[in-house]
Amino acid sequence: RSSSCTVLETSAAPERPHWSGHHTVDIDSLRASLTSQEQSVHRLHSCLQVLYVVLVLLNVVYMAVSLAVGMPLVIRGEDLPDALLAIEHVFTVAFVLQLLARIAVEKQTFLTGIDKAWNMFDAVLVCLQIVQSIVRHYNFSILRTAAFIKIIRIVSVFRSMKDMREFRLMFGEIKWQPIFWGGVKLCIFIFIFALLLTQVVQAGLMEHANANTGISGEVLEYFGSLWLTMGTLFMVITGGAQWHNLIVALDNVVRTDLAECIFVAYVFIMIFAVMNSITALYIDHLLNFSEHSRFVDMSESAIRDRSKLDSLRKLLNEADRNHNGKISYTEFSKVIHGHEAAKVLHSLDVDVHAVKALYRLLEDVDDCGSVDIDEFLRSLAGLHAGSAPQLLLSTLLFRGQSQLQKISIVSKGMEKHFSRFQDTMTRIEEDITQLLTSGRLRRDSDIG
Repeated sequence: RSSSCTVLETSAAPERPHWSGHHTVDIDSLRASLTSQEQSVHRLHSCLQVLYVVLVLLNVVYMAVSLAVGMPLVIRGEDLPDALLAIEHVFTVAFVLQLLARIAVEKQTFLTGIDKAWNMFDAVLVCLQIVQSIVRHYNFSILRTAAFIKIIRIVSVFRSMKDMREFRLMFGEIKWQPIFWGGVKLCIFIFIFALLLTQVVQAGLMEHANANTGISGEVLEYFGSLWLTMGTLFMVITGGAQWHNLIVALDNVVRTDLAECIFVAYVFIMIFAVMNSITALYIDHLLNFSEHSRFVDMSESAIRDRSKLDSLRKLLNEADRNHNGKISYTEFSKVIHGHEAAKVLHSLDVDVHAVKALYRLLEDVDDCGSVDIDEFLRSLAGLHAGSAPQLLLSTLLFRGQSQLQKISIVSKGMEKHFSRFQDTMTRIEEDITQLLTSGRLRRDSDIG
């Protein structure tokens, strides 16, 4: 019975899985393969984005050439050449293939990703372009507007330029806020002065009507209603109309100088106050945004370059035979002429000759011509940033810190020697005191 129970217990016991090193290798290889697939998908997506930008720009060039060639033919009542129509079909096929490739690469993220709105917009444009190519001989309103909608595709090119600092400075959202509020301020002032001028002109027209005298047509053309007066005042400050002629037209209607005073006050306030304040507000926002953008770019560049400088630090530390944090010129020359260091310097966009000159600048003559590795890397970061004052300042700061460390070491040594001297003088003083005391005691004993 005991043997049977033993057999049952043995058969009922679950088998433990035997893990080996192959499972770890399989997991690592799976992770590596997934990472490589993600990188390949990202590269393919970037290539498709570049292809899309190129197609849009070429399509814009084609539209400009088509208008330049086709407009004289349309004026003469002739048909467009078949070559232009064939090129348009080629663009249609290219945009269709590019859209299908993006759908195949992005899959569900095409409809759920960050750029889903732009993707749907591109899909609608491609569908309209296909319909226009098929039924282009019919005058449907949607087909007439398709040519204008295709121009809007240029806006999507701005997505790929959002990483450029100059583009952010020109088209950043924060810079449109002062323009909007400046436009609101402009409209308020124009509306106020338009109310004043329109009321004065209305009173002058009533006087002419009572006197049965003629009225100049220019007055009604420029000041015939509140909206016409607002448009006229806007043209005055933007160069669309000469305000001297407008004052002459007002003189023909208004017999007093009230209209002229209001008009001159409007020109003075708008040009010297309102327009300048709007310009100053826009420049202030632009400078603040530029400073913030420059700081962000420098921070991102510093983060990207930190790993490169760390790899260069590793190479320099490996070449340091004394392991004292300093490197001689011979060791330094071997490192920078190596393949890995040359690759790092190329990625930092720094020339080898500039690096050598930087080494000579930082060379410590008192220490056998060696250079501190931390000082060199700090100065190299300043040199890469393209700021010579920053490089010189960092060099001077490090030299000052080195001199302060040397002074601190010397002061500590002097303090140690001074303490020893003080101890020696104290011992001598004690010995002299003991000798004087013993001598006094002997003299007292001899007298007694």
